[in-house]
Amino acid sequence: MASKLNATSKATTRQRPRIRTSLLELIRSLNSVTDNDRLVVATATHLVNSGRTRLSGSFRGKTLVID
Repeated sequence: MASKLNATSKATTRQRPRIRTSLLELIRSLNSVTDNDRLVVATATHLVNSGRTRLSGSFRGKTLVID
């Protein structure tokens, strides 16, 4: 029964497409929406660390840390 529930929940869960971009492009895009630098940093960190956004270039495969 447990495997049946897992199969059902996986089938109904929609996969969100991942965004592939450079860190610079991500920051520029977020800055175009808000002037709040803290919000930009928090949003970029969440997008990258959650796997929703994958970075290319020098930061490829990296995670972000807010210090």
